[in-house]
Amino acid sequence: MLGRVAAIALALSLGGAAAAQDISSTNTVGGDFAMLGLQNEVLNRSLGTGGAGARRPAPGRAVPQGNVFAAPARPGMATVSFRYQQSPALWQETSREFLDRAAKKDPALAKSIADEMARKDFGKIYADFVRPFGIRPDDAVDALTAYTVLGWMIATGAADPSPRQIAGVRAQIAQRASTNPTFADPRSRAKLGEEMKLLFLILKGGWESARREGNLQQFSDGVAAQFRQSDVDFRRLRMSDRGFVG
Repeated sequence: MLGRVAAIALALSLGGAAAAQDISSTNTVGGDFAMLGLQNEVLNRSLGTGGAGARRPAPGRAVPQGNVFAAPARPGMATVSFRYQQSPALWQETSREFLDRAAKKDPALAKSIADEMARKDFGKIYADFVRPFGIRPDDAVDALTAYTVLGWMIATGAADPSPRQIAGVRAQIAQRASTNPTFADPRSRAKLGEEMKLLFLILKGGWESARREGNLQQFSDGVAAQFRQSDVDFRRLRMSDRGFVG
């Protein structure tokens, strides 16, 4: 059923039941949530995790957390800026490249998302979702933080964290980003920020679809497993004002 969750994710999140019917009619029931495969590519690039050279755990062993959220961030990291200039051209370029990659995994799903993007103002929808938590729509680390926190909530079933807790996670991610060339280059940083916003909306839509369809535990397990492939085991982490702690 997760394939159907993916097919109607954005519709249930952004467009209501009528839009959901339009989207689901163009997709078949599949075995996995195809967009989560793209998640790993983006997370590995932004967090410096996973990839062909990453050390993998032995079968049955959890991925160690020391390489991602080992400790609180250094003082001052919470205020380091990773902002970029938003523009319609930037969004169009980033979303087109993302959908081209998505189409290689699931053409019907990619078309469904593209159709929704043509009808909705994704930038405004994203900003409205994250604004209450202190997340800015033009900061790449903020976008990665929003996506990471959402993944943790889905994987653990936790309630909304406080803005202070989210700021703690942002500081941890900012510390990793401060040594990552992707964030140092203005153009790469901008495209990553826009891509994370799109992934956030897709993941949130899938979460809401799973709730409606009664597949929440299966979806939660799938999200947790996908993040583990990027060396983040959310079910071993809790959130505090210092960010994630084991």
